[in-house]
Amino acid sequence: MTVSLKPVSDVKIGVIGLGRTGRKILERMRVRPSWDVDAICYDCDLEVMGVSNPWFGCECLGVGMLHGLGCGGQVELGQSVAFGSEETIRAWLAGKSVVLMLLGAGGGFSGGFAPEVADWAREMGIPVLCVACMPFSFEGISRIDSARRAIDVLRDSSLAVVTVELDDMLLWAGDESWAQPVIELAIDWMQEAASSVLSLILEEGLFAFDLTTLRQVFDLGFSKTLFITGEGEGEKAVDDAIQQIMGFADFRLPDSEVIVDRMLVSLRGGASLGVADVNRINQTISKRFRKPARSFFGATIEEKESKVTIGVFLSIGLGGGEQASASTPDAAGAGEPESGVAPGARMRASKPVSGEKGDAQGYFDVLIRESNRGVFEDTEPNLVNGEDLDVPTFLRRGIRIKT
Repeated sequence: MTVSLKPVSDVKIGVIGLGRTGRKILERMRVRPSWDVDAICYDCDLEVMGVSNPWFGCECLGVGMLHGLGCGGQVELGQSVAFGSEETIRAWLAGKSVVLMLLGAGGGFSGGFAPEVADWAREMGIPVLCVACMPFSFEGISRIDSARRAIDVLRDSSLAVVTVELDDMLLWAGDESWAQPVIELAIDWMQEAASSVLSLILEEGLFAFDLTTLRQVFDLGFSKTLFITGEGEGEKAVDDAIQQIMGFADFRLPDSEVIVDRMLVSLRGGASLGVADVNRINQTISKRFRKPARSFFGATIEEKESKVTIGVFLSIGLGGGEQASASTPDAAGAGEPESGVAPGARMRASKPVSGEKGDAQGYFDVLIRESNRGVFEDTEPNLVNGEDLDVPTFLRRGIRIKT
């Protein structure tokens, strides 16, 4: 018998969209009228606010300081706006069970504002899950560094930070794609991640899922968090959705060093979705990610839904293939005990730019990889006793490099 610590009717979800990106995500999210969701968009730029949406509010902050203009990429100004609005933000956070924060990293407002909100929520005992969009690599090192610093600070106060890389989206859509369609694809990706979480928590689906389970999935201090999604419709809906997930995973997770510590599969489908389909989805995805030590599965059936949508959250550790041998049942719930590999034995994807906070929840680079050699470019082999070793293996084995 599964006992939820908090009945679904008492769960109060807060959703914050920051800036232009946050507003676009909110506008596209699929939210049912029966869901108890309080959503708001914050910015300091009056132009971004526009007309209020029926399901979420809009508020322009720092008008007296910035006169309705943006922060111009200055994180310090975004932080000042947050400090000046602390009483307002805390009042909005009060009573929330969990908060989803949606933002585009790299800007001054979101970079300074989001970490402060996450800090206040943590002080109030409210878990925060962030979904953030990282800039294109061609936008310049200054903007990329600003985005990374913001994520490094933000993840210290958050349950998890799921990053969506625009460079990933560019590879997914094709190198000849224009920037705007790629940005739109990323926004769709982000709204699907947020909608998946809301659906799992607020819908009484095929498998029990609550806030306690959400903490079990994400509250892992030495992992990264990724989100992969697929969608299908018609007779081959399940096959198409699985194919999309496998295709994106194959190029985003090409390295054998990748270890999936925990996995959450969110499934939404119509009445025609059978038990055999659900089992096949779970088995296929679990096999692809090599049976994580802890696996969770949530599914909801929507009578009027004609599509099958699969979302997969992955808690990732980079540790040289030393994955736990513990098996995980294909059904919902916790599997065998956690891997015995110590957190310190797992290799990091990359060091935080600030160099201060460790690697609690982070981001992945597809085009710029410091720890995985040979993904997108040819390099000289690293030969040790006839073996061509990559950098994580060098570090794991403690091999000294003569300079």
